[in-house]
Amino acid sequence: MVTDRDKQKFDNGYEILPNGCWEWVKSYDMNGRGYHPIIPSPNNGSALQARRVAAELYTDLDISHKRLVSSCGNNKCVNPDHIVYKRKPKVKKPIRTPLSRFHSLYTIDADTGCWEMGESISVNKYPVISHRFSYTMFLGKIPQGMMVVRMCSNVKCVNPVHLRLSDSANIANKQAKDLTGKRFGRLTAIRRAENDRHMKARWLCRCDCGREKEIATKSLTTGATLSCGCLQMERFNGIPKAKFRKKIIKQRGPLCDICESDFNCNAHHLFSRNTHKSIRNLVCNGRMLCGPHHEGFHIEYGYGDNTPQQYMEYKQQEIADV
Repeated sequence: MVTDRDKQKFDNGYEILPNGCWEWVKSYDMNGRGYHPIIPSPNNGSALQARRVAAELYTDLDISHKRLVSSCGNNKCVNPDHIVYKRKPKVKKPIRTPLSRFHSLYTIDADTGCWEMGESISVNKYPVISHRFSYTMFLGKIPQGMMVVRMCSNVKCVNPVHLRLSDSANIANKQAKDLTGKRFGRLTAIRRAENDRHMKARWLCRCDCGREKEIATKSLTTGATLSCGCLQMERFNGIPKAKFRKKIIKQRGPLCDICESDFNCNAHHLFSRNTHKSIRNLVCNGRMLCGPHHEGFHIEYGYGDNTPQQYMEYKQQEIADV
């Protein structure tokens, strides 16, 4: 609190310059950032900053602010008209709740009354489905296993008046296509099976090999699944690529058959995979080759119609060069 004595000391402590500055001519405090005019207190008490005294006497500035400076650039100036905040006081932004953000993101269609959502809304930085959020906020909690559907058929609408609950199983059954009796590769759809844990439709199918298996509708209609798994096994003669390579390593070792290197070794087919499908994955048809030799062989002889004679010629040539 500024007393009358402090006001008297302040009025006697500055000189008015031609440029309008009130330059302080009394005591200063040097704190590493420049000179700060101060009003010494008697009895060795705490000194008052002259700039804060001027602000309290002649302005409406908040003197509790951390730093008051002179806008004229003169550190010795105490003119109240030149005193400003070093930084503007922080103004707390109003807290935006998820519901207030929700209301700011949709537009109302005057013809249909739909609240058309333009952006997604998030709660605690996690995105949520807008129409489910609208139902929860205005109509109540969504029971487990139920889905929120739009009666207006507008996929952007979040108007709670247009929303209702429906059994997710019923929706999946209505949207599922009738595939009874249709064939998909080796599979024949027999009947609908239970939906999976994501409520996606599945069909019980019988394969030509006699096995029955439940397949997702999307896998059937897109051609992703054509058999119960027997077709894949027949393509590789019962030996997948990984097992074919492991059996060659077990029988002939993991090193290159030409240079005995273990650098990026591959399982090489003596008879080409394309022209000898019946024996292409037999163990006797494989040799281990390092990356450079495997690539060099196919650069010289190509990738089709390869024979063991070509491999022997290439092997003898590489050994002779060494």
